[in-house]
Amino acid sequence: MSDLQCPARIFLVRLADGIDDSAAARGQVATIARSLRTEKTSAVYHGPEHKSRTTAQLLAATLQVPALECTGLQGLSPDCRFLLQPATVAALDEIADQYRGEAVAVVSMGTSTASPTSAIIEMTADADGWLLVPQTSEA
Repeated sequence: MSDLQCPARIFLVRLADGIDDSAAARGQVATIARSLRTEKTSAVYHGPEHKSRTTAQLLAATLQVPALECTGLQGLSPDCRFLLQPATVAALDEIADQYRGEAVAVVSMGTSTASPTSAIIEMTADADGWLLVPQTSEA
């Protein structure tokens, strides 16, 4: 990650039940989109997995921003273990470099056993690295 004067903000998005074409899943995406709309989100990133892609496309369409695939996000877990994976951290660093001073959503792959609810976790990137800040949780 280059020396950032304006930190990038990445919002890690996790759905409670994974995504499908159900009304409940679309409702979760709409709730998350309402939260992210106030952040002026510039893009929604996802890994190559079908569930993360589908979620990202729904979220991006609601926010009217592009949905972009990043293979470095493959297998991105919703419980922040990905910060131990160099390839994933490198992909997030690259995204942060592209969106200095902006907000970006990153859709995680699947659900977390630690929390059965949807969540948005704010990750702030600057020259010192990543800071994780719980943003919101939805029932």
